[in-house]
Amino acid sequence: MDKYQKMILGFLIGIISLAVIYLFVLLNGSVTGGSGSDDSSFPFYIFFPSWVAIFVPIIARQRREAKLEEEEIRNQLEE
Repeated sequence: MDKYQKMILGFLIGIISLAVIYLFVLLNGSVTGGSGSDDSSFPFYIFFPSWVAIFVPIIARQRREAKLEEEEIRNQLEE
């Protein structure tokens, strides 16, 4: 996947997450009826996988770029 495909995927995940949040708000929390749940709790566990899918690649790319930049500086100093 190139950079633009990842960016589009991130936007799609974000839009879907926001749509689910708005749907939850419109239904006044009546979606989460289950054993032991109260109506005031919001199921944030639904959105954890999407945030991981968005931020882990971004953090990994930043670390990789920093490491490459450090190696480039080190190579320039050795010459």
